[in-house]
Amino acid sequence: MALEDVRNPFFDVIGPFPIGCQPMLGRRLMSEVVPSPERGLAKPEVRPVSRVLRVASFIAAFAVTSLAVWQAGAYAVQVAKIPRPSMTLDLVPRLRLWSFAMQRDRAPHKVAMMGDSMIFTEWPGTSMPSWVQRELDSRQDAAHRSGVHVLSWAAWGPAPEYCMVDDIAKAKPDLLVLEVNLRLLGPAPLGIVSYTELSGHIANSRIPEAAMLPLSHAGITMSRLLFYRLIVLTKHERHFSDILQRQAMLFNVRGPLEEWLDEKTKSRQFAARKWAWGLALSGRLLEEGTTRSRDNKQHALDALGDVIGGIGEGHPRLVVLGAMIRDFEKQGIPVLVWVSPINVEHLKKLGLPTDGIGRSMQTIRKVVEGNGARLVDLHRLLPDDAFVDSGDHYTREGYPNGAEVVGRALGEAVALEEERLALQ
Repeated sequence: MALEDVRNPFFDVIGPFPIGCQPMLGRRLMSEVVPSPERGLAKPEVRPVSRVLRVASFIAAFAVTSLAVWQAGAYAVQVAKIPRPSMTLDLVPRLRLWSFAMQRDRAPHKVAMMGDSMIFTEWPGTSMPSWVQRELDSRQDAAHRSGVHVLSWAAWGPAPEYCMVDDIAKAKPDLLVLEVNLRLLGPAPLGIVSYTELSGHIANSRIPEAAMLPLSHAGITMSRLLFYRLIVLTKHERHFSDILQRQAMLFNVRGPLEEWLDEKTKSRQFAARKWAWGLALSGRLLEEGTTRSRDNKQHALDALGDVIGGIGEGHPRLVVLGAMIRDFEKQGIPVLVWVSPINVEHLKKLGLPTDGIGRSMQTIRKVVEGNGARLVDLHRLLPDDAFVDSGDHYTREGYPNGAEVVGRALGEAVALEEERLALQ
């Protein structure tokens, strides 16, 4: 019998078959691939016990590997002698010590100062809060002197401050003096100074309010807030802080490791990157022709652009500021808000308009006073020579002494507010 090629779509992948072979082979292949109504597809049998063992072995291997990496990282941190970095949650024990000191203070009146690096107290006798205390002492007799207690944290703005309202209120100050730093109002993103982990300290009773506030600019979403709140409520905050600290220190091992690699391979790649980073930072902060570190135009707009343009009441950071003041007032704590000086003189040298700053101050006053506090506007108080750097920190020696000028002006305002509140 003559052979003939039979082309069947089912066998295209295999090739031509003689007529005599096709039916038998077709039946065999079809029986293995195409389910019949009687048989259905044959499924490989998987025993439940073996499946559980496979999952358990994977979890065990993952746990052992993670532990090995964690321990290796700890050893690398120890060998490299990486210093402990400052962590967001370090503020919590610091706040508790501050609260404890205030509660034990026997002064007739207790004034709490709250803000960022503008009120740092690392320079006893020359810091701005020291001058506030001196001014109050000069205006009050011994029987009515107020004790000033400072709680400061780098770049501590409205959103992370709002998170700590309940903890601060427990100290029960007679007056809270709250700083507003215009440089923290944007448009520059907060980045590493958003301090998102502090949202776990928002009390349960304030969570509905927080859910309606524009806190996303600080990285605070509802899921994060509830996660951090759960950590605080279950008293695992210290353990969580230790984990974050270990992660940060392990990340910082990168520098010494790359330096070691550069040395062994006789390369300068890491050194070149560090040099480029330093050059970029200097170019961002330093303005040509100035004797001190000063903003260039772009950096000034990054930090103060919203204020220069005339900030609106609906600005997220002002909305949060208003909510924070309102919450303090609800807990019976009077608030005096003061605006830290900015280098308006240098802004004019850069050719930036300053009319919008005045409109911004009107808006800030409306927000502050509309929520029950009083405002002390010091934003134009200092000349260019009274600022020590591009961050608008004050000089602490020489003439003009920015810390003294601001401290005495604020001390006077605090004394007048205490009189108004009948605290003297």
